[in-house]
Amino acid sequence: QVMKNHPQRKIIIIEDNARPHIAAEVDNFVEANKNKLAIYYLPTYSPDLNPQEDIWKYLKHVKLKAHQARTVKELRPLVHNKLKAMRQTKGLVSAIFYASKIY
Repeated sequence: QVMKNHPQRKIIIIEDNARPHIAAEVDNFVEANKNKLAIYYLPTYSPDLNPQEDIWKYLKHVKLKAHQARTVKELRPLVHNKLKAMRQTKGLVSAIFYASKIY
């Protein structure tokens, strides 16, 4: 979907070697699109280097702190709306990324 929305851009992917990321289907997709993708690998078991972990931490401890979903059905739209609000908060995601150890 990102490639579809940005057909002229090279997409940068930072991945953590999780099992789904190294599946044959993923390898085939990457090989078929290698001119459109730049993939960088984090060391295995290094959540402290993954800015995405800080996004989830902020979501959990700040945005969802006062909410208690009882089911996945309740949780899904709540998380979606909070992530959308985070994305729309100017500079928030950039600040979390720049504060990570990878930058």
